[in-house]
Amino acid sequence: MIPRTWSLLTATGRILLEFTPKGVDLQEIGTTVAAQTDVTEVHDLHAWEISSGFPALYAHVLVKVDRDCHSCRRDLEKLLKDRFAIKHTPLQVDHDRRETHAMVKDFTGESR
Repeated sequence: MIPRTWSLLTATGRILLEFTPKGVDLQEIGTTVAAQTDVTEVHDLHAWEISSGFPALYAHVLVKVDRDCHSCRRDLEKLLKDRFAIKHTPLQVDHDRRETHAMVKDFTGESR
């Protein structure tokens, strides 16, 4: 009974503390999203579990000025669902007014 209780408390704690779900690689997800044609930058990337086995992901995504933000958001949501099995993705997608090249960030906290 104690091992099951510990397992349940650990899983519950991970959810309540909004830890990155096991098996979710933020670096891979961030790099994949940043590599999309219309994306110029991805930041504020955060993944958590809403409940056991139900991951969610938030990111702020900048897209090229001449692209449709809503279409890009839909495409990214489909990508995240199909490739990473993440169905809840409240993405904030805005136009990048800086006219720069694509920026890939190290999602462990460092820019490169």
